[in-house]
Amino acid sequence: MLQEQPRGIHLPPGNVEINVDICRIQRIACKIARGALYLSNEKYVPESDIVDIRICPGGFEVPEMYQISWKCAGSIKGPYPKVFSYKYMQYEQYHIISLLFWEAFMFCITIQDE
Repeated sequence: MLQEQPRGIHLPPGNVEINVDICRIQRIACKIARGALYLSNEKYVPESDIVDIRICPGGFEVPEMYQISWKCAGSIKGPYPKVFSYKYMQYEQYHIISLLFWEAFMFCITIQDE
């Protein structure tokens, strides 16, 4: 049973509550992807050019298109691959960027050239 206290709600021992703002996380991932794209080929793209973003908490949840791009994109980039790494690939007018955090959470982002 929850008890309201002057300092907030106290949960029973062993219970943890985490509030996640998905929109904020996506915006941050998009900024990182745009920075990775700039590092890869010195191309600046506005946020409005992002056409797809997926949050993939497990390797089995990555859409097939991004699995293929991860295999075809070449070497993993990033100074600390166990903490953050990314792969970049261009296909026609699309830039496909996969960001991997802590070898567990992947953000897959597609950016279209204007």
